[in-house]
Amino acid sequence: MVVEAPPRRRAKPPGRTKRVTITIPADVLAAAQCLVDEGKAASLSAYISGALAKQVALDQGKDGFIAFLDQLDAELGPPSPEDYAEARRFLGL
Repeated sequence: MVVEAPPRRRAKPPGRTKRVTITIPADVLAAAQCLVDEGKAASLSAYISGALAKQVALDQGKDGFIAFLDQLDAELGPPSPEDYAEARRFLGL
């Protein structure tokens, strides 16, 4: 008796998608393809899209944090040398 594996379902990203051409280091591409082959990722496109979405969110979060710090500086003034010294002591630097 031969049992065939069910066809793989490919995850479809929500919303509209657009085909692009990118250059990726061969070793990174091979590692990502292995994850797909092992069933740990739905598809190469889904894996790369997810990684890119995470990086965009991280970068946007950094921008938001910088804007928050800029707002604090505007309202309270920049940190004093004493503030920096206290922060270094707190962080053990």
